[in-house]
Amino acid sequence: MTSNSLPQRVARQIISRIVLGDLKPNQLLPTEEELCEQFGVSRSVIREAMRTVSGVGMTRSHQGRGTIVLDARSWNEFSPEILQVRVEVGATGEFFVDFIELRTILESQAASLAAERAEPSQLDEMRASLRAMEVALDDRDSFVAADLDFHNAIVFAAGNMMIVRLFDLLQPMLRIVRERGYHPDIDGEPRDRQVDVLEHRKVFEHIEEGDAHGAKQAMTEHLRWVARREIADPQRSVTPRADKTARER
Repeated sequence: MTSNSLPQRVARQIISRIVLGDLKPNQLLPTEEELCEQFGVSRSVIREAMRTVSGVGMTRSHQGRGTIVLDARSWNEFSPEILQVRVEVGATGEFFVDFIELRTILESQAASLAAERAEPSQLDEMRASLRAMEVALDDRDSFVAADLDFHNAIVFAAGNMMIVRLFDLLQPMLRIVRERGYHPDIDGEPRDRQVDVLEHRKVFEHIEEGDAHGAKQAMTEHLRWVARREIADPQRSVTPRADKTARER
């Protein structure tokens, strides 16, 4: 949610309350009049804000009942509005784990297919992205852009348009999560970028050699490392759900 208009600021606050659990599933939202009073805005602002909130699957209006909060299963977790709020309020732990698991399923298979199907021009695109990463080691924004270009090139080279479309849905999340993974004040960040380049090069070499199994394994290993960095907990496993299930038992 890049705009800072008044309706979007109000929408962001309402989404925050839902994400944090202050507004719970099946709970009725305050009336328009009450929301106007709470936020000190006009009805038109509240109505536009609520269109955003309902548009991401968090609320639904019922004739005669009012507007209710929906269960998380109804939320559009691909929406940048929800993701941005999660980052702002720090409600990202399990979400980022799920996101990395999804990336691993999608991108590891894409790397395997790319090793079998990549055309020379597509290999050139990957090679160019790697060079751009190497040149941008001291420029976070350029490095992130080149990184995303590399992953997009692999997905496109897989030759499966359904995978491409699914990956397109992840683009807002990829950029926000990727930028969050780099912290300018952390001493180890330059080394992280150097490791990143080496790991990307390893994936590329397997693809270039036509080694489908090696490309899949290299991408899986890379995303495990990404998980440790981007979840911001070096001790956390990329498969914590098993531990969680054990604790619940």
